[in-house]
Amino acid sequence: MAGRVDPFSVLPAKSTPRVHALMHHWTTTLALFPTHIHSQYCTNPTWLSAAIANPILFNTTLYVASVHDAGLHGRRDTVESLFYKAQTIQVLNEALRNPAQAVSDETLSAVLLLTHIVSIIGEPEEVETHLNGLRQMINLRGGIQTFSVAGVFLHMLCTTNHLTAVISESQALQPASPPYTPCLTNPSPSDPVYESPLLKPFALSAGFHSTVVDILHEMGCLHAVLDAFTSKLLPHARQSFENLMEAIEQRSKIVEEEDTIWNAAIMGGVASQSASGYVVF
Repeated sequence: MAGRVDPFSVLPAKSTPRVHALMHHWTTTLALFPTHIHSQYCTNPTWLSAAIANPILFNTTLYVASVHDAGLHGRRDTVESLFYKAQTIQVLNEALRNPAQAVSDETLSAVLLLTHIVSIIGEPEEVETHLNGLRQMINLRGGIQTFSVAGVFLHMLCTTNHLTAVISESQALQPASPPYTPCLTNPSPSDPVYESPLLKPFALSAGFHSTVVDILHEMGCLHAVLDAFTSKLLPHARQSFENLMEAIEQRSKIVEEEDTIWNAAIMGGVASQSASGYVVF
């Protein structure tokens, strides 16, 4: 088992049979959760490679694996899981004191993974603390457009949002509806509809966490997530979402037509001025 997980002994922690067992548990159990929102697996090889090369992400991964393994045996807050949680918090705090490490992909991933697991355990105050920290880190970073494990990040962000709604007993989440069918508008990534600010208040009214909404909007994924969620988890909001998308699309067309008319008028004015020999620079 050890050879399959760490054949060259490069793990950023003391290599023991138990560490290898937890990594094996991660790769064989936790790394196989797929998502309909993104084609990548929740913990794809990119994630595992990053974890092996980074002490923060590695310790967080071991913490999650230990919590999950204990849960499968009907236990919680074991000595092992508490140890790895303490290790995670220690290395995370050290990284946050370093400006370069504080906003790295690995640190952001570790904080989200930590948020993800405490939301599963059912610790709403910890979830809020970590989400607020994540928001601050992304602000310091200047956005999240260039994230190396964006698909994994998106999956966990959406799952965390779902779990926080369950913890708070939100009425927004309903049983799953029939199989997911994409919204007919289906905008391209460059379409203004894809980034419409009107999506944010709709998401909030549907029960999404405000920090999650902000991050999804910055990632350019809010439309896709709302499209999937209103089909599978929020069927009562599906018609409202489709109506909103139609209104946004119509407004976008009107603005596009106005821009075309305005540009034509400007070009016509420039041509007229050129013909008369008078051009303002």
